[in-house]
Amino acid sequence: LAQIDRSQRLLEELSELDPKFEAAAARLRESRYLLEEVAHELRDYASTVESDPVRVDRVEERLAEIQAMKRKYGPGLSDVFAFVETARRELEDLESSETALEALDRQQRDLRRQCLELARRLSEGRQRAAKPLQSAVERELGDLEMRRTRFVVGIESRKDALSENGIDQVEFFISANPGEAPRPLARIASGGELSRIMLSLLSLLSMEHDRRTLIFDEIDSGIGGRVASRLGEKLTRLARRHQVFCVTHLPQIAACADHHFRVSKTRSRKRTVVRLKRLEGAERVEEISRMLAGGSVTETTRRHAEELLQAGGL
Repeated sequence: LAQIDRSQRLLEELSELDPKFEAAAARLRESRYLLEEVAHELRDYASTVESDPVRVDRVEERLAEIQAMKRKYGPGLSDVFAFVETARRELEDLESSETALEALDRQQRDLRRQCLELARRLSEGRQRAAKPLQSAVERELGDLEMRRTRFVVGIESRKDALSENGIDQVEFFISANPGEAPRPLARIASGGELSRIMLSLLSLLSMEHDRRTLIFDEIDSGIGGRVASRLGEKLTRLARRHQVFCVTHLPQIAACADHHFRVSKTRSRKRTVVRLKRLEGAERVEEISRMLAGGSVTETTRRHAEELLQAGGL
């Protein structure tokens, strides 16, 4: 308003020299009256507003904190509130953790007692089943030319060894010769003995719902034709429930298989090459004949091979 008053005086002085400025001076005078009314209204309003610089500073600080939280946990205020709620729950969990740990400890002790009771019953069942299994395995081994072999199931129970298998440590022992103390099967049995013992166990144990792939190597070690036929029959029965691979040099066993593969080695460019060939029809008869007679295959050996294949169920 002071600036307008000064301008108005200058215009009035100028209008005395040049009358054409009188209209401009009048408009400026009118404008001053209007601005003065606005100024009075603003002063009246300002007199009703309470001025509190300290509160203004606090509000600005809080707004700055809110913006910082939105940048860190946002982007929106709803995200900030969700984070606060999650943090509150975690804090409550931490503050009540000691009580929760005590409850879990009691639950663990109760479950351990239940597990030990179940393991004790399982151990008793194993103890009862051990002797019949020993006798049955020895009978099976007798059919496989291991008549003098003793088979023993060793069971050691320890409560501190509780696991998903109970509290027992089970180990198989054998004595291949009369007068010898049984020793751990895994340490003293040959590959052929292990294969025959495994075959005996698998033949006896019911595993209808536990399908497996079984591989037997050297299972025909040290046995003759009559025992080989029995061995082939056991493998055939086992193959009704599982997939069975058997590496054999005996025609009586090979003739019982559903599929026959010949493995051979040849020299090629100064390297040894192993070949695998599936045999069918006449090729299989010829291979069984070769296994029977060696290098000199005759019509008699071929007829014998055909008989073996027919007896094997093919």
